[in-house]
Amino acid sequence: MRVLVLGGSGGVGTFSIQLLKHWGAEVVTTCGPEAVELMLRLGANVALSYTDSETEGELLSMKGFDVILDAAGTNNPKYLDMLKPWKYSKYVTLSPPFLSNTDTLGLAGGLLKNVFELTSSNILSHIKGSSYRWAFFTPNRYALKEVRNLLDDGKIRPIVDSVFDYDNLPDAYEKLKNGSTQGKVVIHFER
Repeated sequence: MRVLVLGGSGGVGTFSIQLLKHWGAEVVTTCGPEAVELMLRLGANVALSYTDSETEGELLSMKGFDVILDAAGTNNPKYLDMLKPWKYSKYVTLSPPFLSNTDTLGLAGGLLKNVFELTSSNILSHIKGSSYRWAFFTPNRYALKEVRNLLDDGKIRPIVDSVFDYDNLPDAYEKLKNGSTQGKVVIHFER
């Protein structure tokens, strides 16, 4: 299985790359130029800088992906063309527009826009035999236990970009907002 992780250097991306490699996937990722080496050390087979003008062409030349995991929130339809046609391939975004649509248009308007966006994206992808999905996190104690075992066994390691005291919460938010993290941003609380 070949997986493209968009935004591989963030907290979700660094975890995803390691988990996918543990499961035996071939992993290709995009990241900032300063994070390419980290992505390769985490196990990515290929790490491409999203700032490089050649990246899109390189991704297209790879002849398709079984899964595209959008951890960067790009939600860009151009990536649908990078899925393998007629192989039940999937584009999964971790940043569905559900909340922003609801905040902007209210509950009824946001709901209608969400239905329209998900339906139209799936019609476009189903024409080629793939699907477009929004992912939502739901706690699962069995999955979390498995993650803990992988951490304890050293098969996955947490990547921490920076640690901020609670008093510096605005600085941590600004760091996340700029989108150039390599791993998680951690908030330290005093007891």
